[in-house]
Amino acid sequence: MEYILLPAFDIVCRYEIQEIENTVNMVKRDITNRYDFKGTSTKIILDKKNAIIKIESDSEMQLGSIRDMLEKRAIGRKVALKTFIIHDIEKGSGMSVKQKIELREGISRDNAKRINKLIKDYKI
Repeated sequence: MEYILLPAFDIVCRYEIQEIENTVNMVKRDITNRYDFKGTSTKIILDKKNAIIKIESDSEMQLGSIRDMLEKRAIGRKVALKTFIIHDIEKGSGMSVKQKIELREGISRDNAKRINKLIKDYKI
C-alpha cells in the first residue's frame, strides 16, 4: 500500500480579547479625563459575547475622536487595526450618533479559498 502525503498548513489569526478589553478601558479613562467630553453622553462599550465595540456620542466629530483614540490605543497595545471592521455611523435618538465596530478573527472564506488555490497551482 502506498501513501501520498500532501502538504497541509493552517493560518491562524486571532486577537487577544484581554488586549481589546484593556484598549477599551483606556479609551473610557481618556473620555472621562478629556475636557471636550465633559457633560456629554459619550460612551464606549465592549460586547465580548458578540465581539462588537459600540460607540455612542452626541456628535460625529466626537465619535471620530473616540475612534481615533481607540485606534491609537490599539496600536500601542499591539492590536492590529485589521481586527476592526468599522460599520457606518447610525443616527440615534435626538442628536446622538452611534457606531459599531466588529472584531474580526481569522480570514474570510473567500480569501481562504484563494490562498488554497494559489498554493495548489504552485504544485509544491
